[in-house]
Amino acid sequence: MGATIAIICEYNPFHNGHKYQIDKIREAFPDSTIVAVMSGNVTQRAELAMLDKHTRAQVAVSMGVNAVFELPYPFSASSAELFALAGVKIADKIGAQYLSFGSESNDLKYLADIAEAIESDAFEKKIQELISNKSISYISAKEAALEAMGKRLPSKSNDMLAVEYLRAIKKIGSGIIPLPIKREGADYNDTSLAQMMSASAIRKFFYEQNELLSMPDKATSIVKEQIENGNYLDKQRADDFLFRHTLMTNPKEFDTVFDTPDGCGYFISHLAQSSASSEEFFSGLSSKTYTSSRLRRLVMYLATGVREFPRDEIFTTLLACDEKGRALIKSIRKENKISILTKQADVKKMTDAEKELYSLSKNSDRLYYTLLKAPKSASDSYKSKPIIM
Repeated sequence: MGATIAIICEYNPFHNGHKYQIDKIREAFPDSTIVAVMSGNVTQRAELAMLDKHTRAQVAVSMGVNAVFELPYPFSASSAELFALAGVKIADKIGAQYLSFGSESNDLKYLADIAEAIESDAFEKKIQELISNKSISYISAKEAALEAMGKRLPSKSNDMLAVEYLRAIKKIGSGIIPLPIKREGADYNDTSLAQMMSASAIRKFFYEQNELLSMPDKATSIVKEQIENGNYLDKQRADDFLFRHTLMTNPKEFDTVFDTPDGCGYFISHLAQSSASSEEFFSGLSSKTYTSSRLRRLVMYLATGVREFPRDEIFTTLLACDEKGRALIKSIRKENKISILTKQADVKKMTDAEKELYSLSKNSDRLYYTLLKAPKSASDSYKSKPIIM
């Protein structure tokens, strides 16, 4: 068996750029086993995924990934730092030798230099000095702190996440080797039409025009079948639910929600009270200090009951695999470094901390299934099994 190469991803949905990355890995490592550590039903921007996690995993395996493991909620919807740390932990525990990620700069030395600078005492001291002035956002403080050290923070999304992967590898003392692949096509946040469109653009075009673009044919075929069956997110229903849930919640409840800065709960609640619709609410969900993604996380955490949780623990769920992936899973289970769920009975073997994480993950799944175009019951979230291809 060749090298095991991990990709931390969302595949929301899987598109031509993702296929490009897998093809590049196969060119360099023909005998490798490619594993995806993929977000569950809630993504890093705290948005519910367009397609459920098992459908996205099925697509990934049909496109050349050998096994898909879940990056569970709430890690999947956390800050870039915590998202990357959880993903790298899973990749490390399942025995990956390499971590492949997209990069706009494709300059590993530059990215590693930034990661090292952020970990320094000088950076932390400067950050604390800057954020004591509450009119500056954390990202602005980060940029200013690095500039003071003669460094430049990456401006592109994939490079910013790559820095967090490199920090995580060092933080847990992993021997994983970074394997950047230059991102081709549209930028992460670019919503324009292109041969390699961003996932954001594909979702936007689908919800506005009901058409799928920039996806491999086989992926499109699987996704179309799911769409015909109503097995995709009703985005309007989801946004309406989150808006109204926030509207009806006492702002003091935010004080119990994980990672809520002082005063944010009242800002979000006041915005909900003054908004006539979910569109108005979410379009106004940003401030001078906090990004829309940061505030949206708080709304999602509130709806799914995320308070403090055991962040040093991790588990994963097998979502899909092929025969090569099954062989890898057998070897992972012999090592016994991580709990891998394949059926409901596996939960009984988990530690108390893992069970606490699992309950939060199931909260997000139960919510997700009721917000599909053709809604399912919350209990359907317990019936899903790994897809073996």
